[in-house]
Amino acid sequence: MESPDWIQHFAFEVESIEALEKAKAMLLAKGLNVVGPTNHDDIMLSIYFFDPSGHRLELTVRTCDPARAATFEQEAPRVLEIWNKTHDWSQRDKAFGSMSGYARAVPKP
Repeated sequence: MESPDWIQHFAFEVESIEALEKAKAMLLAKGLNVVGPTNHDDIMLSIYFFDPSGHRLELTVRTCDPARAATFEQEAPRVLEIWNKTHDWSQRDKAFGSMSGYARAVPKP
């Protein structure tokens, strides 16, 4: 299977923060370099590492409430559309109205 050129890593969701921490400890014990956990705007925590073949992998766990997760999932197609056009995450304000925290733009009266 061929992957699109824009894929930089593969992400896998784990069931809990404890599972993420356990995975990190196991990877470190095997001598792998692990980046994180990285807090993605209080929506998820992730760790990153390379597998033996050199593929970047991510393990992630959701840390937000279900309502916020649902909003994030609804907005994901728009975010990917912007990424596919620009390959520039600095343009996130076009999807969220803000450059950080996934804040929503406040409609002007």
